Amino acid sequence: MAVARAQGVSVREDAVDHVLAVAEATAANRSSMGQDVDQKRTTEIDAINGYVVRSAEALGLAVPVNRTLTALIQTLQAHYA
Repeated sequence: MAVARAQGVSVREDAVDHVLAVAEATAANRSSMGQDVDQKRTTEIDAINGYVVRSAEALGLAVPVNRTLTALIQTLQAHYA
């Protein structure tokens, strides 16, 4: 949210609650990125979380969770057989 706000993107005040509600409502679904990992396909991690990480770096912001998630998925993809 800090990256979005620093870029002038409006972020709803209840963003965290909204995300949690959507996650609960769709808990039975398998995400497209999860399906990509299951099938050992390249995910969109660089376009999604990677964008947040690159933007944060340019803005001088720390995004340790996004950085870690991106690195973990990139590492997983690098070890596909």
